Amino acid sequence: VPRKNRLGDLKIPTRKRQAQVSFMRDLRLAREFVGNVELKLSFRFSLILASVLGRA
Repeated sequence: VPRKNRLGDLKIPTRKRQAQVSFMRDLRLAREFVGNVELKLSFRFSLILASVLGRA
């Protein structure tokens, strides 16, 4: 009787798992950085727009 291969039977090597965890952490930090940059750009754009329109 042939054995069925299942994804649940696979075991990810520790080194690969650690690399994946590290990658996910770095990705989260990069997304956080981008979010902060976008927030600052949006704020500065609002200030510039207000000064151009004579509201500041």
